[in-house]
Amino acid sequence: MSQSEEADNSFMAMLNNPVINPGPSSTQAVKEKGVNTRIKPSSIPQVQDVKNKLTSVTKDVYLSSESDEAFEWINTRTNHDSLPTTAEELVQLGLIDNAEQLRTQSVEEFFQSNQYEKILKAFKEIESTGDDSKVYLLGEGSVTVLILCIIKDKQSSEFAIVGLKSLLVQT
Repeated sequence: MSQSEEADNSFMAMLNNPVINPGPSSTQAVKEKGVNTRIKPSSIPQVQDVKNKLTSVTKDVYLSSESDEAFEWINTRTNHDSLPTTAEELVQLGLIDNAEQLRTQSVEEFFQSNQYEKILKAFKEIESTGDDSKVYLLGEGSVTVLILCIIKDKQSSEFAIVGLKSLLVQT
């Protein structure tokens, strides 16, 4: 056996060793990061327009904190004509996993930095066809940020909550 073949065999033995390389776990299903199966996306026509607007202004823009997280598009159906007022309502809509300490503020208060000027302008444009926007801050230290607006389909009278989600890490 040549030295090259011996090295190949040793390498393959290492790769096939279950202690060194255990492989995927058969007991745990692999979930795609960030996919929430409880959320029920709305299909009203305005949702796609708002999505295009918000995803274009948040491309390559990060929420400045200790982790600099990207903005994620979110939308869900709702039977209400106003935004949620409690963390429990956000959980019921599937927008968050657990009810945590909730603080709210206006979009203007939250986006005071000039780097978010395009996002603020986009929410103002969405508000002109819908209702007010609101920023939800959930948790301490690692704060889930939801920037939400409610929109209504004029033909069907259906409502949708649309917006952005990110993470603000403060220690």
